[in-house]
Amino acid sequence: MFKTIFSVSNSKDKKNKIVTILGLKFKLKRRITHEQFLNYLNKFVDIKLVPKATGDLRKKQLLELHMMNDLKNICNNLGINFWLRGGTALGAYRHKGFIPWDDDVDLGLMRKDFDKLVEYVNLTSNKYKIIYYYGSVSKVAKLVFKNKVGGVWLDLFPYDWCEYEDENLYWKKWLNDKEKLQKELSFLFFRGGLFADEINEKLLNKIEVINEKYKNKYKDYTEKNAICSAIEQMCVANKKRVFSKNYIFPLRLIEFEKEKFYTVNNIEKYLELYYGNDYMQFPAHVTGHGIKFKKEDIQNLHYVFDKYVNIQGE
Repeated sequence: MFKTIFSVSNSKDKKNKIVTILGLKFKLKRRITHEQFLNYLNKFVDIKLVPKATGDLRKKQLLELHMMNDLKNICNNLGINFWLRGGTALGAYRHKGFIPWDDDVDLGLMRKDFDKLVEYVNLTSNKYKIIYYYGSVSKVAKLVFKNKVGGVWLDLFPYDWCEYEDENLYWKKWLNDKEKLQKELSFLFFRGGLFADEINEKLLNKIEVINEKYKNKYKDYTEKNAICSAIEQMCVANKKRVFSKNYIFPLRLIEFEKEKFYTVNNIEKYLELYYGNDYMQFPAHVTGHGIKFKKEDIQNLHYVFDKYVNIQGE
């Protein structure tokens, strides 16, 4: 969908190659390895100074920012909060906004607040709806424009309260149940990458019966000493999904694209647990999220961008 993230071209002398990452140009020897290039970046380039995205990617980010502000107003009216999580929290901490090459927004809510939000938006909003996107072994709730999805959405991730004496044992139990859930779903031979209304109703019902079985094992609205990701709405991806309460709460405000949003309380520890201690370095690979955009998505992106976003000053 976006072509401005990374490019490689030959230099005029043909003895070197020019690598361009979001406007930063590097002249490298033709035989330099990926690992050598990554080491060079992390040694000599401050990742916080990488310029913002441009073109359609930046339009998508700014449109998502517009949605975030709308969602903040909705949540304020409902008396609930969401927080920046995952790559969006990393972007806020490291770039004071979107990670320059990122194309989505990750937001967390406690399940009770999530359920309240879904009901309110889907019953009352003329602008938005919350729908589910199904991968082969997981599903994700997405806030989208009601009439024009356009490949633009906010990912909403609910969390359950939990408690334990040994965090590692609880984490292993969660992982074990998640693997069982994924195994059961895999037997349905469902090939992921579809929204709920694109899936055969009979198959969707089978998927949800399995999801509900594991969801009910962890669903908990009562405040406890820790939280865990909603097991039915998250891939494992070798990232931390269980956190002590004091890492997350009380939520704190952080700057994001010159706006203020809530994020986790101990963001440094959270990012270390989630990404490892090298979260302030360039990643080994810059990739998308595996969602295939339809041809009309670009047109829809432009339509909703022109309708809702004021780009003066950008």
